[in-house]
Amino acid sequence: MKATLLIGRRELRAFFRTPLAWLILAGSTFVMAWVFLWYVQRFLELQPRLPAAGPGVSALVASPMLFWAGILLVLITPLLAMRLIAGDRARGSFALLRTAPISSTAIVLGKYLALECLLGLVIAVAIAMPLTLQLGTSLDFGRLLAATVGLLLLAAAFGAISLCLSAFAPHPAAAAFGSFAVLLILWLFNLASKTAAGADSALAYLSPGHHLMPLLAGEVSSADIAYFLIVTAFFLGLAAWKLDLDRLGA
Repeated sequence: MKATLLIGRRELRAFFRTPLAWLILAGSTFVMAWVFLWYVQRFLELQPRLPAAGPGVSALVASPMLFWAGILLVLITPLLAMRLIAGDRARGSFALLRTAPISSTAIVLGKYLALECLLGLVIAVAIAMPLTLQLGTSLDFGRLLAATVGLLLLAAAFGAISLCLSAFAPHPAAAAFGSFAVLLILWLFNLASKTAAGADSALAYLSPGHHLMPLLAGEVSSADIAYFLIVTAFFLGLAAWKLDLDRLGA
C-alpha cells in the first residue's frame, strides 16, 4: 500500500510538470462550460412552454451536460494515460521499474491512482457547473449524486482500459491511439445495438454509455455498477499480468 501511494504521488507530480495535463484540464473545462451554458440557454427558452409538473433543470440541463462530460472522458483519458507505462518504456526508464523490489500490482495501482485523481478533478469541475443552478432554482440532488457516481465509475473503467493499453504499447502515441479506438468502439456499441437485429442486448451490455444513462437519470442499478467494476478489475489485472510477463522476460 505504501509503495502504491508513493508511485501515485510521483506520477501525479509528473502529470502537473507537463503542459499536456494543464492543456487538457483547461480545454475540458472550456468545452464543458460551453455545453453547460448552451443547455442553460435552451432550458430558458423552453421553460415558458413546460408544464408545471414537467421535467426540471436537473433533467434538462444537468443530465445531458454530464452525458457530454462522459463523452469528453473518451477523448482525454487516452491522452492522460498514454505516458504512464508506455512513456517509461519509450524513455528507457521502464527497466528500472521492472527490476524494482515492488510488485507489478503496486506499480499498476499507483499509476492508476494518479490517473484517477486527475480524472476526478475533471469530473469535479463538471459537477460544480450544474450545482451553481441551486442559486436560482431547485436541483434534484439524488439525481445529481447518482450521476456523479456514474461518471466516477466511467472514469474508473476508462482509466483501467487506457492504462492496460499503455502497458502493452511500445510508445505513448500507440497507447493513445489504441485506447481511443477501444473506448470509441465500446461507446458506439450502444448505437450499433439499436440498428443490429438480434444483437441488441449483447452489444448494449458491452457499451459503457448504456450503463451510464440510467445513472445520469438517477436510477442506480447493481447491474450497471457491477459492469463498471468488472471492467475496471479485469483491465487492471491484465495490465499487472503484462508487467509480470515483462519482468520474467527481463
